Amino acid sequence: PSLAAVEVTPADFEVVRAQLGPGYGATTPAAEAAVLACREAGLALETTYTAKCMAEVLARLADGRARAPVLFWNTYNSIDFWKTAPVLAPEPQLPREIQRWLAEAPA
Repeated sequence: PSLAAVEVTPADFEVVRAQLGPGYGATTPAAEAAVLACREAGLALETTYTAKCMAEVLARLADGRARAPVLFWNTYNSIDFWKTAPVLAPEPQLPREIQRWLAEAPA
């Protein structure tokens, strides 16, 4: 409650394609370099997503395009979702709107 509300809009994000490489899952020299650089710092990256993202961060730091501070947020999670997901409440305990939605949803 003590934090001011922040409005985030699509204009606050930039889609960058400079590090994509030749296709999905295909590594790039910059991604490989990012993997090595981060490994030395104790951060494990994979070349499909995280290394390409870090390659762009490193490129921006190197040529002065990065604005401080830089946040690298790795959302990778190796925990099995289905083992940790909460159990759904029995239908009678769910709000009526959700019960109606579940009844109308295709199987």
